[in-house]
Amino acid sequence: MAANVDCSRDMDEQAESSELDKFLRREGLPLKLLKLKRRRERSNVWSAVLAGPMGDANLEILVYALGDHPERVSDFEDDKAALWAMGSLRRAIEGDVVFEGRSERLGVIVVAEGEEARIARAVRGVLLAGSEEETSLWYHPQLDRILNGASIHEFGTRWAKSSLMATEHAIALHAATEQLRAVISGVVPDDAVPQTLAIFEPERVAATVGGHERNLTPAELLALPTMALAPSRYQRLAQYVGVIAEPRTVDDPATAAATRGDLSDFATLLLRIVAGAHGGAAATFRSGIGSCLRPEFVTPTGRLTDLYFLRLSDELDADVLSRLQTEDVVNALDVVKLVAEHPGEQFAQALLSASEAYLGGALSSGLTELVRDTALDPTGDPGNRRLTVLAVELRRVR
Repeated sequence: MAANVDCSRDMDEQAESSELDKFLRREGLPLKLLKLKRRRERSNVWSAVLAGPMGDANLEILVYALGDHPERVSDFEDDKAALWAMGSLRRAIEGDVVFEGRSERLGVIVVAEGEEARIARAVRGVLLAGSEEETSLWYHPQLDRILNGASIHEFGTRWAKSSLMATEHAIALHAATEQLRAVISGVVPDDAVPQTLAIFEPERVAATVGGHERNLTPAELLALPTMALAPSRYQRLAQYVGVIAEPRTVDDPATAAATRGDLSDFATLLLRIVAGAHGGAAATFRSGIGSCLRPEFVTPTGRLTDLYFLRLSDELDADVLSRLQTEDVVNALDVVKLVAEHPGEQFAQALLSASEAYLGGALSSGLTELVRDTALDPTGDPGNRRLTVLAVELRRVR
């Protein structure tokens, strides 16, 4: 009877976690945030996030300690068959089976739902094939972007950034960019955001495949395992070329350090750009999990080098647009925080300048106090709780 099962020999939580993590990494499923979710009579249910190069996926994992309890093999096999057949297991777990297998001591069933299952299977296939280090171009579904598909070149005294994307997206990006530039013209420098230089559909795309440089047709590129999740609109590919102010960005520690001396000016320009997008352009810099307001897209003077994730209001309902614009403010202030590096008076002055730039005028005494409390928080505001409160208040006042 189940009540008489001897569980005294079960692995402890830490040992099971360690063995499970190592086993699934070998099987092409690298995990992060692995946590024991609940214990069942003959198995444990773990939750984790797949840390894959083609997107993250939430996973649930059934684990059976077979090495300590050989009698549990039948439970493992029965549960596996039920999940394959019905996609659920007596309300204990639901989803599509991504992987099932056995290590020396564990029986493991990994499930995910819908699109996340598709991501997990694709990531596993790529990693097991060893393609991760040998292929240069990847499609990331949660960013809806080809990773490593951008390059920066100098021409004359100017810089251009070329990005490979779906032709449909390139056309929409040009329209959104023109609308943003029209709104912020005269408010910020002309080179504060990229300007479209050209859009063209290449006959071939340079890529590293199997460790070798190749020139692929779009069809050949889309046939790569690393592009397996790209939707059908990627059958037409374009190079979008935009003129940018400069190639340096504040994700580089040395560049960020050099920016600190002009932190208030940096913050002012960055938030003026955001204010222009939110006001006259009625746009957001967020799409999927992507954002233009990331350190890798912001120059040491607060200009932007990439508008890939720019979206206009006609694509979104009002509530979604408002939420994304609040996230824009959080992301922009977080870039200022990253450059500032530490809480203190310099960060406080920069946040005051940024807030005034976003609102277009002086702050109330209450808002000034909130800004200073945020910037001077000795803990550094882990998780950006205070920064988020500030962003929400700036949006409310605006």
